[in-house]
Amino acid sequence: MKLQNIEEEYRKRFSSETLPYIKCRNCLHIFYYPRNVCPRCLSENLEVSQSLGIGTVYSITKIFRKDMEPVNYAIIEMDEGFRLYSIIVGCNDPSIGMKVKLKMQEANGSKFPFFEPLTQNQP
Repeated sequence: MKLQNIEEEYRKRFSSETLPYIKCRNCLHIFYYPRNVCPRCLSENLEVSQSLGIGTVYSITKIFRKDMEPVNYAIIEMDEGFRLYSIIVGCNDPSIGMKVKLKMQEANGSKFPFFEPLTQNQP
């Protein structure tokens, strides 16, 4: 699979408000960021899959900017096993270990993955 095809598939899935990730058909390693070779075994035998959109805050940094609300940048560990960087919205004080769910938001005319707290009664 060519990198251009993978990037196109990511944009398509973002537009449909789903979170893609890549699975290596050779070693079964999963990863998020678009690449055309597996970072573990260097195989090009890859497939784009769809995450359920549920994860856990692995690490968090609160960024304070002058005259703006603080932004919560986090590494999210998805239930499928891959990690990605994102922003947590809808929560002023997120914590490590907190369960979160995908919330796609528009920025610069395209949709991108953000995350919000997962409440007890949500799937």
